[in-house]
Amino acid sequence: MRGMPAVKVFGITADSFLTFKQAVTRYRDISLIITDLCKTSYGLFFVIMISLFTFIVPVGILLSSGQRWGEWSLWTAWVR
Repeated sequence: MRGMPAVKVFGITADSFLTFKQAVTRYRDISLIITDLCKTSYGLFFVIMISLFTFIVPVGILLSSGQRWGEWSLWTAWVR
């Protein structure tokens, strides 16, 4: 009922509200479909990116320690 004065002032009909409601419902349905399509691939992308940091940080520590490949351990690279 609070919207009725605006309807009267702007000359909006009930059909306009029905069309607007249908457009909002279609947008909601399309958004849900896109979200369902992307959630699995986004999850895989996120897991891969996090696991890359798991390997990059130890290799960076190893490379910055200046040791040769045959005589390294993560503990000696970290302590130096």
